[in-house]
Amino acid sequence: MRTHSIVKVVGFWGALAAGAAGCGLGAAGTCSTYASCGGDPSGAWTLDDGCLNLVVRPYQQLSLPQEMKQPQDSTLEPPQPEPTTSGSWCSDLIYQPSNMSAPVSSVVLWHGPLELRGGTMFHNKDQSYTATIKFGAPQHTFFAPECLGKYQTNAEAGVTADPQKQCTDLETALQAYLTTQPSFQFVDEMDAQGNVTKHACAARDGGCDCAYDYQLISSDNGVWEVDPNDANIVIHHSKTASEPQREAFCAKAGDDGSMHLQLTGLDGTGILNQLGLRSLSYVKM
Repeated sequence: MRTHSIVKVVGFWGALAAGAAGCGLGAAGTCSTYASCGGDPSGAWTLDDGCLNLVVRPYQQLSLPQEMKQPQDSTLEPPQPEPTTSGSWCSDLIYQPSNMSAPVSSVVLWHGPLELRGGTMFHNKDQSYTATIKFGAPQHTFFAPECLGKYQTNAEAGVTADPQKQCTDLETALQAYLTTQPSFQFVDEMDAQGNVTKHACAARDGGCDCAYDYQLISSDNGVWEVDPNDANIVIHHSKTASEPQREAFCAKAGDDGSMHLQLTGLDGTGILNQLGLRSLSYVKM
């Protein structure tokens, strides 16, 4: 499935230039729009393409007190690097291998912008609808030796362990701690025989380089209808949204004979209560 995760950052002078040229694309960003042709959007559909335009907070003029404040706010002055033994620098990791019941008692893993990975849409005959969208992104965090040994006792720190075993144990401990946060998954690479060819947490430079996958599934449901005043617009009355969501749509057969449903949020709006989700393309199941 082809997806797009687009982040556009405009600096101060870039923002002035954009303002002089006009209002720009607004919430639509750089996502293209599908043609609207109407048709029959009812049935069961599976997502095969889409565009997610990540919204960046626009530049705002600072007040005089903000400009004169010392020390400056973090929005004015980039944060300084923290000591290598600080909790934040180590992703708030508290790792005590001697605690067999809970070797990891704290960790805050980072994840970056998410991409579309799939989803479904059911436009039922009774005019109800249910939809799910899966987002995800592969990530990695390096835990330096200082992070791994910060909370160890002197006796533990004096033990020379096999570097990869140390990281394999850390991986197991992290996965156990994140049981209540199933969005984070550590997955080892394996060959056809089921043998591990690459651990999710691999030894590097005395520490552990941990790769993991972050996934998020969003769901929506409510009532749908084709706009009585425009046969090319479908309206989703979500149970969780305060206002109806209107999308231009086109339901037609593709070159291979399969049925396709394409949705585009009107006037730069999002789809299915998802900020920045601009267009979706489905194939009939």
